[in-house]
Amino acid sequence: MTAQSRMLPSAEAIRQDYFTYPGQALVAAACIVQTYRKVEDAAERTRHGFCEAEGNSAIPGAGGVATNAVSALMGYRRHGDIDQVIHDLHDDWDRLTGPGTGNYEEVHEEGQRRAVELERRLRVDLTQWYKTRHRHMWRVTKWRAPGHTKGASGRGRTMAWKRECPCGAVQWRRFDEEKRRSKWHNEGDL
Repeated sequence: MTAQSRMLPSAEAIRQDYFTYPGQALVAAACIVQTYRKVEDAAERTRHGFCEAEGNSAIPGAGGVATNAVSALMGYRRHGDIDQVIHDLHDDWDRLTGPGTGNYEEVHEEGQRRAVELERRLRVDLTQWYKTRHRHMWRVTKWRAPGHTKGASGRGRTMAWKRECPCGAVQWRRFDEEKRRSKWHNEGDL
């Protein structure tokens, strides 16, 4: 992803323009997207038992906000839905400062407004970030061409293998009879 294709400003600009103490998980998630190559890097545990993002000064927030943001970002691997990730990030702010919590209720509306301003930009970059920068969770299936029949030996040969990730990435693997090997190809490369 090139710098020109990014919708999000730098992590420092995000902190200055969108952060409201004690910290919105959505703002922390935007900084994580700008700072880390993939979500697993942000989730890596330090020697003190905290996630790497929690101790990084580029990620704003107090009281585990960065850990909650990492948890929401990791949730994409479970359900594969960007809308659910965004919902979880907003939900964290509501639990932290929402009406009736007794915690910084006076900044709830301001923080929510700032997070909503950033949300559209985060959604675009997050989609691209997941597609290019995460460890794929492949689900592999056999695929036969329509009308394909079993070979002379009676065992038949699978024409290709298809693997899909919740992020939308699809790859195909075809067996090359001549070279007696196969390799994975991205769907657009075929």
